[in-house]
Amino acid sequence: MKITSQIYCVRAILFLALILFPITSIAGIVELIPGIRIAAEYDDNINFTRNSSDADDDFFGSATPNVRIRYNTERLDLIGRAEIDFKKYLNDTDYDRTNHLYEIQTEYQAHSRWRLSGEYSFRRDETIDSQFEETGRTFERKRQERHDATGGVQFALTELTGIGSFVTYRRANYSGSDNTDYDYYTIELPYTKRFQNQVDTFRLTPSYTRYYSDDNEKADGYRLTLFWEHLLSETLTFDINIGGRYTDIEEQNGDSNSNFGIVGNIGLAKIGETFSGEIRYSRDLRSTTAGEIVNVDRLSLLVDKLLTERFGFRFRGNGWHSTRENDNRSNDKVVSFDLTPAFYYRLTENHSVRLAYSYRHQRDLDEPGNPTAQRNQVVLSFNFAFPQRWD
Repeated sequence: MKITSQIYCVRAILFLALILFPITSIAGIVELIPGIRIAAEYDDNINFTRNSSDADDDFFGSATPNVRIRYNTERLDLIGRAEIDFKKYLNDTDYDRTNHLYEIQTEYQAHSRWRLSGEYSFRRDETIDSQFEETGRTFERKRQERHDATGGVQFALTELTGIGSFVTYRRANYSGSDNTDYDYYTIELPYTKRFQNQVDTFRLTPSYTRYYSDDNEKADGYRLTLFWEHLLSETLTFDINIGGRYTDIEEQNGDSNSNFGIVGNIGLAKIGETFSGEIRYSRDLRSTTAGEIVNVDRLSLLVDKLLTERFGFRFRGNGWHSTRENDNRSNDKVVSFDLTPAFYYRLTENHSVRLAYSYRHQRDLDEPGNPTAQRNQVVLSFNFAFPQRWD
């Protein structure tokens, strides 16, 4: 990690702590959970290349020490997390990496009607995984540094209604001259209403987004969304968030492209003692490492089943369809999916072992021959946590 990035992390964490950590909130509950994850993995296409004859495969090991801390009082909730992931490859040491993740989030009940909140995260990792997770498309392995910050205030008009204001900012930096660094920020003004039955919640949110990349591509987005959450039972929840957007894109050559579109997501979630699951569809705009704005449709499924008191099965699947907002460019449409079944065994309440297989597939629909990239991974991991608590 660069020294400047470390300085930014420390400054942001200290700033949030000083601003949102009130002097009056002294006595509280402290939870500290240090841990470590140790894994052995095999990857048959490390660079996720579209030409299988050029694919590099290798075994590698990883050690990921981490710590989570929480400080909680009647008015303040402060959570911090840090994680460092050391990866070491068996044959090709050029792929050895150290990834970083630091997060902090807080909520403070400043008054009976006023609530303040803030979040900050810094990550340094490789785009081949994080970019694929966000957009369903990735074409090369690059290093990235990303800062995400959110601050907000909520005001309760009545016991069941409230308004708020939230500002979100992101800065993304990438290695390589063929990738484009970018910034964006979003301003949201939600109005929330809960009903007397405590079953339904509605939220109306107008928002504005500003995106600008270092190659002078800019975009302004305006949207209005309506959110509805309905509790079908104590363990089953349905929610939908749908709305319209207007986006104005100005490219680096001066050309402009304006369009309307639909954004939103819909999901059904179940949480039980031995079974939990969620299915969700979403549609929204995302940014790629090349500085492009893409429209992403995503369908995701998550299932977790405890088969015995200690032994369980978990399945995670995702499918993406992404299209660039400027239809004049080549390589416009990409479809992809990944599937990850896994078995886990709880050695103790805080220690577990996990065996997982992952298959990833990406096809470029607008390239001649529809080139395809595929990857198989097998992971055996041991997870250890050592929770501590002080009242």
